[in-house]
Amino acid sequence: MAVKVLNKNRVGVGGPGKKSKFAYAYLADDIHYFPPADSTEVNLIGDVVLKPGAVVVKLYVTVPSQEYSYESVGEKDNRAFKVKFIGTHPGTEIEALEFAKKNQDLDFIIVIPEGINTNKSKLLGTPNCPLTFRSSHKSGKDGSKFEFTFEQEVPSEDVYLHYSGALNAEGNIKYWNPAMGNLPPEGLYNITSGSDLMFTDGSVSDFSTPGKKITLIGSDNAMGGFMTLITGTKIILRENRPWKSIKGSSIVLESFVTSDFQTKLIEILRT
Repeated sequence: MAVKVLNKNRVGVGGPGKKSKFAYAYLADDIHYFPPADSTEVNLIGDVVLKPGAVVVKLYVTVPSQEYSYESVGEKDNRAFKVKFIGTHPGTEIEALEFAKKNQDLDFIIVIPEGINTNKSKLLGTPNCPLTFRSSHKSGKDGSKFEFTFEQEVPSEDVYLHYSGALNAEGNIKYWNPAMGNLPPEGLYNITSGSDLMFTDGSVSDFSTPGKKITLIGSDNAMGGFMTLITGTKIILRENRPWKSIKGSSIVLESFVTSDFQTKLIEILRT
């Protein structure tokens, strides 16, 4: 006898897309690079990049309406948000117990995909205001369930940030030596430490298509030699302010083509 296949009705235009059942937990100490937000202060530009060997934990999202919550705290004119995420561990009892034991009170960033057919996600927490992990255990008629709670201890200005980057971007991040004289192709780069020089232009032939971005990350301390990026004919910085490759700082340049077909890079973000 033939088996009748029942197809669910397709989601109509404007209807909700199919949601992902997983969220992703990034250990805050494993994050090598956290992308900055654009002028909206809520859209992140670029990928969250992890240190080599870092592991991203996938968690089952609980009831969709309760995948995250928040409360306002503080006095008037000084309000902030404390965000909470609850998920369940998808592994075995041993794996869940191991995670709970080794990660209790550690800090995480949580990324919740908005659907399986989109690269957009909600990102909860930042390296400065992460979500701290604690666990609980529930046992019922449906078996054992390890419920994991991640909650901010330090209030934040954000409920969540919009993230469209990779869900598991593990570094090794490439290094760029500005003494070579040419900018590397589009992407994310650490600047070689000890580059005690000023960098003005270099070749931008790899950026002849408008909208390409390059992100440079500093790795020097303020007491040593470091590269200073300054405005030139091909690279244009906001207000002509130099950018120094100090550890913890970054700058994002984006390509555009002038009316006379010259390729230039303009600063769009810096930290």
